[in-house]
Amino acid sequence: MKGARRVREAVRENGTATTTVTASRADFHRPPTQEIVDFIDDNREEFGVEPTCTVLRSAGVSVAPSTYYAAKSRGPSQRARREVVLGRALV
Repeated sequence: MKGARRVREAVRENGTATTTVTASRADFHRPPTQEIVDFIDDNREEFGVEPTCTVLRSAGVSVAPSTYYAAKSRGPSQRARREVVLGRALV
């Protein structure tokens, strides 16, 4: 509502509308999916997956239980497999 109010006030003051983009910080600073999955894993036994996802959403981290389960069922990416091989070669 603040953004809409600002636009209305700008139109009233000088007759032109300003262009404002309003986005939450979570849109730009979302942790990587693997970090979210690790967090849910750490709290899964005590709280469960869905309640943890609900709390994360209320904290601004948008994650669905299906995202968690999809990440858990996926195998390692091609890049992760390549890094394991390269890591051994470099050591």
